Amino acid sequence: MVSTELRKSAVEVLDRKEWLRLHYDPDHLSASQAAAALGFDPWCTPLKLYALRRGQTPPPDTTLQMRLGKMLEPVTAQLYEEATQRPTVDLGEYAIIRHPALPWLFATLDRLAVREVSRDPLGVANPSYNAEGAVELKSTGSYGKKDWEDDAYPVQYAMQNQVQLMCADLSWGSL
Repeated sequence: MVSTELRKSAVEVLDRKEWLRLHYDPDHLSASQAAAALGFDPWCTPLKLYALRRGQTPPPDTTLQMRLGKMLEPVTAQLYEEATQRPTVDLGEYAIIRHPALPWLFATLDRLAVREVSRDPLGVANPSYNAEGAVELKSTGSYGKKDWEDDAYPVQYAMQNQVQLMCADLSWGSL
């Protein structure tokens, strides 16, 4: 595990096995699970989340839409940067940020919006960031278009972004 400071919160870089263990540990809650825990996730009820975290049901299969979303994340991040003129940093696929006062609550950010990205002479991003906001990247096909019309967004993603802000001690986020 590697640790980097981000305001009051530490960034922990886990491997896939550690991340999955933490993600399904009944004593922890991730930002992406918060809406389900509160009954606002259309794909996962609070009871289903409880059973999943207790090991009573297997983790959901990875869908084609999930795979495409993950594959398109770098492109979506680039489009976000171009549209907002905000540089972003990828903390890592399995990097987590725990809430400073509630260590059982954690978030995995898709990107961190920063004031600037400083790089070493070889072009590697400096691990010290001027953090600004949490960026949650989503891509949708025509099946989900209506959920994003008129500058609206699904409530479960807004809740995820709010928990990310709490964990990272940031003042704004983007979807």
